[in-house]
Amino acid sequence: MLRHFYGRDEVLAELANPRILKIVGWQDGQPVGLAMVTNSLEDVPQISPEFLRASYPEHAQTNTIYFGILVLVVPDLRGRTLFSRLYLELWQVPALAGGVLVFDICDFNHQLFDTDLLTQRIADNFPQSSVRVIDRQTWYVADLPKPIPDHPLGTRPSHR
Repeated sequence: MLRHFYGRDEVLAELANPRILKIVGWQDGQPVGLAMVTNSLEDVPQISPEFLRASYPEHAQTNTIYFGILVLVVPDLRGRTLFSRLYLELWQVPALAGGVLVFDICDFNHQLFDTDLLTQRIADNFPQSSVRVIDRQTWYVADLPKPIPDHPLGTRPSHR
């Protein structure tokens, strides 16, 4: 439900944005993986900078709240080491600043890759680190083909 795919112009704008760090994985001179991270929270439209700054006030004062925008690897290389190497490099960016890294994982990947265990394994590489869920949202859909019988609002929907 959350918009994870951007249009071409939005992707090009992020790639051109100097406030977003890009980490590129290469194989035989071709880009095969990409990780993006930033501490410029206003450049990430799907998050609330105010929520993160209120949650991590000390890090907000030092501008060390980072958001991991994405990590992607071409399908032929998934399940190999490139994904982990990109993640380690991405996590190193806030670690070098003594910061926090915030990121989201969709439920599909959460279930398929056991990302609770995966993120803990990545965190274990960093001395004195910890990882936890700060928020989780589940999207529901209710299929409502008929109204409640004899409801005071009647059978016609009220539009305002």
